Amino acid sequence: MPFPVRSVGARGAGPRKVPVTNHLLLAALVSLAPLAAAGAAPAPGAPAAPRPAAVPAAAPADAARPAAVAAPPEEAPAETTYVHLKAPLFSERFETFPVAQVEDQFIELRELTSSLAAAHQAHDPKARPDTKDFTALLDRLIDARLLVLDARDSGIDELPEVKRAIADFRETALTEALKAYVTRAVKADPEEVERLYRREIREWKVTSVLFAKPEDAKRAAGLVAGGKSLDDVGKRAIEEKKATGGDQTDFVPAARMLPAVAAAVDKLAVGRTSPPIQVTGGWAIVRLDAVRYPEKPGARADAEAKALAGKKVSVLRQYYADLARRWVKIDQRLLKRLDYEAPRPGFEVLKKDERPLVRIQGEPPITVGRFSAALEQEFFHGVAEAIRAKRINRQKPVLLDALVSRVVVPKEARRLGLDATAEYERKVADYESSLLFGTYVEKAIAPNVKVPEEELKAYYEQHRAEYAYPAFYRLEGMGFRDVKLAQAAVEKLRAGTDFKWLKANAEGQIPNEERTVVMDGGVYSARGMPPDMVRGLAGAKKGDFRLHSAGDQHYVVHVLEEVHASEQPFAEVRKSILQKVTADHVGKAIKETAGKLRGIHDVRVFITRIGG
Repeated sequence: MPFPVRSVGARGAGPRKVPVTNHLLLAALVSLAPLAAAGAAPAPGAPAAPRPAAVPAAAPADAARPAAVAAPPEEAPAETTYVHLKAPLFSERFETFPVAQVEDQFIELRELTSSLAAAHQAHDPKARPDTKDFTALLDRLIDARLLVLDARDSGIDELPEVKRAIADFRETALTEALKAYVTRAVKADPEEVERLYRREIREWKVTSVLFAKPEDAKRAAGLVAGGKSLDDVGKRAIEEKKATGGDQTDFVPAARMLPAVAAAVDKLAVGRTSPPIQVTGGWAIVRLDAVRYPEKPGARADAEAKALAGKKVSVLRQYYADLARRWVKIDQRLLKRLDYEAPRPGFEVLKKDERPLVRIQGEPPITVGRFSAALEQEFFHGVAEAIRAKRINRQKPVLLDALVSRVVVPKEARRLGLDATAEYERKVADYESSLLFGTYVEKAIAPNVKVPEEELKAYYEQHRAEYAYPAFYRLEGMGFRDVKLAQAAVEKLRAGTDFKWLKANAEGQIPNEERTVVMDGGVYSARGMPPDMVRGLAGAKKGDFRLHSAGDQHYVVHVLEEVHASEQPFAEVRKSILQKVTADHVGKAIKETAGKLRGIHDVRVFITRIGG
């Protein structure tokens, strides 16, 4: 139905024009009585909304940046006065202050700063958020709040699937809250950090010989075990055409080895040789020649994170085991007798079985029927297939423990009062708003959006360059620090020198582990290459040699194969175009619907500028 459209702002105010300065101008709603009693504005951080203050996250480094204050609206209720407030944009103390109001719902400063950060993260994760153009983001927050309000008025919040999703999220959020509470003081074990760190930075130098037949590999391994050198055994096998390799590698990390080889080398002492290892192409025998531990940026931080995560898991497991010991009693004899794979009594009968299987202090028992219904939900392809595959009975203890934990963990969180914290309620409220917004769009807006076929074809014609298969190249290369050496190598190769011979013998090459560009004969898409490298390969044909520089590294690029870029036909890209154009139409419909809702709902904006 038609609604008059009105611009967002205080009642009686015209369209907003927001000046830009270096400060945030924020009008905080403050009760007149406290002002009269105190004779001054309230202390910064006083709550502006009736909901409790949230437990804040750590503020960014610029949290102390000053902000300025808003002018009061032209019309204000008699019981309310407005004061100018200069607030730091990323301050924990001010994050719950309102920047806008939709009916009786406030949009808080934290929501705007989060949107600013998220929008900026999508463009440049390393730079600071641009706070100058905040009005579009605030308008989106207001539009979303209006749609959520209309969703409630339409009864979408009463839909069974919506209620169920919110209830499930409450339990999940409680579980996460308990995890955070239990592990709040956990610290990583320094010895474990050091162990993981050294494992992360460790590099091996190995000698390997690859045998085509397992019997030849076993015979060679026996000779090495008997005291012969792998070098001599390998050389003999290579001469007899029974093996390849025999070369010593550069230092390489485990991540660059085949998993089976890395697992075998991990067990070796320096100088020792592995038994035959089955790999693609045959059976390998590997000798560990040396180990080193070079410093790697970020490796220690990664090790600390892994050690802390492992310690938290250990603490949580022990905490849960203690809870289960205190509160849970499982009828192990009954659990053992339950046979879901037997023809009798049958799964449907067990779903109606009311015998108590698990008793949890203060909670209704988990019956056989409830457990059976939960089991049914775990098997995506249905219990009939799981029964045929004999997969249900062996999963009983694991699935029962999961069911018990879904009761015990939220119960413990409630006992600790974690469901009454502002942080928990804020998470639930944010999820509920997001769910209602998405459901409203899905049920009330998207079904009315129709995109004509002619519009899809017109979009394709206007964006043909975006819908093309990229060029593909199969490349190999060698890298040099000195550009003159790289240029000389290109000239030798173009004159007929064999690439493999030159790569094996040319001096001044960059070690493999220090190269920023890797070309090992694989196939590479032009879309994944650096733009300057793509430009350098323009017009290249099979067998061509090109020079590519990446900072202080200079690469000789050998084009082994090349496939030209080609246009994708409309029929192949129609689905993706439909999704893109439909999303644009839905976005416009959301804006149009929100514009109509602004005409019938009280919308107020308190923030007037950022910067100054």
